[in-house]
Amino acid sequence: MIEKAGSHEVSIGGVTQKKAELVIMTHPADERAMQGALREIGSLPVVVGIGAFLRVED
Repeated sequence: MIEKAGSHEVSIGGVTQKKAELVIMTHPADERAMQGALREIGSLPVVVGIGAFLRVED
């Protein structure tokens, strides 16, 4: 999953696992890169779905 995000130049700042749910905070990334990373991550066989994507801005 991290490799897929990295291939779109999206750097993962941290990962927290809650039960069978992952909450991922990335470093700043542009919208096109983030959407590409989400598409690839969502297509992985171990990913059931992506429930939400929230942009956090300073």
